[in-house]
Amino acid sequence: MITDVYLRANSPEIRQKIKDAGISVCICSGFDGSDILHCCRSIIQEIKNGKKLFYVHGIGYTDDDEPKERHEYYIKEFLDDVENKDSAVDCGSDVDMFISEIKKMHNDVYKLED
Repeated sequence: MITDVYLRANSPEIRQKIKDAGISVCICSGFDGSDILHCCRSIIQEIKNGKKLFYVHGIGYTDDDEPKERHEYYIKEFLDDVENKDSAVDCGSDVDMFISEIKKMHNDVYKLED
């Protein structure tokens, strides 16, 4: 069962392609430093028409009051966590794979809840 899907790429064009596929994208994905896009089964942020929606989030951005060096720390901490999960899917820079894996994860959740 997939619990995490992540993409080691981010750009306005990529985020638009994800949105065009019907997947919600959090504003944080466009913050400076959001070098990785991540979608996780435990982050369900909206229920629309009775369906839970997964959001894609940015990983690596820092708050305004944090030193910019924290960026590398956040990326490393995230990768250390997900790379040790058998249920995490690293899509590299393959946007189509990222979209497909999120949809699989979404469908798995609804099969489990039926």
